[in-house]
Amino acid sequence: MQTTVIIHTKNGLKLKHILQILSNNFNLFHIIIEAYDYIPWQDNEILNLITKFQSYNALPTQDGEVRSIVRMLLKVHTDNILIINEDMFSESDLNLKPWDEANLKSLFTSVNEILKYKLDTNYITLHSFLLDVFTQKNATIYDNHYHSNKDDYSRYMRKLESDLFNENIIYIDGGLGDHVMALPFLYKNAHNSYICCKYPNFYEHIESKGIIPWTDELFGGYARFVYEYGSAHNSPTIIDAFFNMYGQQREEYDILEYKGPNKIIYKDVDKLALICTSAAKIKDLPSNKDWKDIRWFKLVHELKKMGYIVAQVGSSKDNQIPNVDIKFLDKQFDEIAGIISIANLWISVDTFFHHFASSINPVSGICLTPFYNDHAKHPGVKYIEKDCGKNYFDRRWWLDLQQPERKECMDLIKITDVLNVIYETENILHN
Repeated sequence: MQTTVIIHTKNGLKLKHILQILSNNFNLFHIIIEAYDYIPWQDNEILNLITKFQSYNALPTQDGEVRSIVRMLLKVHTDNILIINEDMFSESDLNLKPWDEANLKSLFTSVNEILKYKLDTNYITLHSFLLDVFTQKNATIYDNHYHSNKDDYSRYMRKLESDLFNENIIYIDGGLGDHVMALPFLYKNAHNSYICCKYPNFYEHIESKGIIPWTDELFGGYARFVYEYGSAHNSPTIIDAFFNMYGQQREEYDILEYKGPNKIIYKDVDKLALICTSAAKIKDLPSNKDWKDIRWFKLVHELKKMGYIVAQVGSSKDNQIPNVDIKFLDKQFDEIAGIISIANLWISVDTFFHHFASSINPVSGICLTPFYNDHAKHPGVKYIEKDCGKNYFDRRWWLDLQQPERKECMDLIKITDVLNVIYETENILHN
């Protein structure tokens, strides 16, 4: 079984000592190092030791020990991890028995196992962080003699007083689109867990132990952002990243499907087309995934000539298209689900509506999307994308505002590109 060694270091001499202890087993380990306030590879002896591991990654950091350790943990690609406290003194401190708490100079375990627990990065010392995780695993309470930091001990005891300390809690970060893509994972796991998220109304239909607000005092900094994890692990899709981030394998039957309430308002509308014109802003900046308003205006004109009743869905804050037949804006989730379910066609940029519609009526969908956006695509939907010729593949998981090339890709999509897909789809349906 492959193992990654994780070390947060503040002292070059201590790091050198640990690497020398590991030197007889270089072929067994990969290694990830974060060094606070110094650059370890500037010491030639340390550099030579690091580069003998199967793979190695050493970076400077300004973060404290525990936050650094958790970040490295979420980057691991091997089956197992070995977390090492740089203050260990001898080879006997190097413990390779899984979850052995005889000494807490190191922790050896499987990656999937530790990902099940709440990883509180607000502890000051690695020792207290490990005591917290061991308490979650074994329900063992450690008194103040075990803690090396009084503030950590006070934090630990306050957490133990909460009824939620030993509960499974799934945290969903990101926007509404990311909440949609967490559905397969939640449908499979939420019945035994609490859900903590930014848009609780969206998950009210899911069977769970309850939806709870985030509190920094209880949970600390263990929140995991799916884009950071997906990027670090090159996950195929955001849906896969949610499973992997909590140590699970996505199965074939874990598909994107909305199972919530569905309220149909327009029951007698024939040949209904929905358009969603705008992607969400990030930090109040316009999205790079939007399409030009004038093209929407012209596309709606063409759709109406083809006999469609056109409804604009989304928010009143979105770019407004004046010539639509219906303004279906700022609606509840069940109403949006209802109109998606009866639509003959929906056209959207890559935004919440695209993901939500894909979970209900994917075969009627067309999404206008930038190139390199495969991690946010869904089976059944027809995608129109253009390559602006600039390679930003290594940033495909980054936030919208960090990918200005997206706007260049979107500008290359013409009305005729969309109409050709609609004509082809209608032709298939008629035949």
